[in-house]
Amino acid sequence: MKTIALFFLICTTAFGKAQTPVTAQQLYAEFKAGFTAAKAKYEGQNLQVSGGKIKHKTVAFGEVYLMITTNDFDSYIEFILPDNAANRALAEGSLVTVNGPLSRIFAGATGKIQFSPCTLVSTAATTSTNEIKPIAKPAPKDMPMGEYSVHQGGTFQRIYFIRFLTNGKYVQAGSNGTYKYNTTTKVINFLSGPLDGFTGLYYTKGRNNSKGEPMIALDWNGKVPDISDASNGQYQYAVYAGSK
Repeated sequence: MKTIALFFLICTTAFGKAQTPVTAQQLYAEFKAGFTAAKAKYEGQNLQVSGGKIKHKTVAFGEVYLMITTNDFDSYIEFILPDNAANRALAEGSLVTVNGPLSRIFAGATGKIQFSPCTLVSTAATTSTNEIKPIAKPAPKDMPMGEYSVHQGGTFQRIYFIRFLTNGKYVQAGSNGTYKYNTTTKVINFLSGPLDGFTGLYYTKGRNNSKGEPMIALDWNGKVPDISDASNGQYQYAVYAGSK
């Protein structure tokens, strides 16, 4: 398997502190195994995180936001880098190594960990004629339980997270709510809590979803979203980020 290095930059560590090397896979495993223990171990530490793949990239407010995954679904590690040409050129699907402090941890429903300010160390894309690629798993026909990263239509800037639980319950920003999901129509009606009055539509192919991921279109006016409407930038889009 050949690894083609696309970019390499060596920099001094932030505030003169040594960077502790860790893989994205290790961070995922430790935070899933014990969130409180991992928080105590890593919060505020300067780390060099390698092995993460860019799932989503957003440019906003003079910064480049990278959501990192190791398995194509989980994406609750976030790197925040300066808005410059090199960082803007980073492609979704690329592997990155980044230096930076674990500056913020969102407990509760999201469990997201955020590194800021970050410096890009390297990025690489892997190509090989002999590479054995895993068989892609089709998205489930019904909405999977777990965390969703919600983005605003148009800019696709992430604005919040939702965690769907069993028995018609969900959590958003630490507050609980209830919902009803219709397995025939794939419509989600939010009945109480922070998203009370919203209506969602679960789908796996269509607007903002060329990769066939589990996704939910949300209409805060309570109407069933029409994802075939080219002018529906007013919707919010919830991208499945996995369960833990």
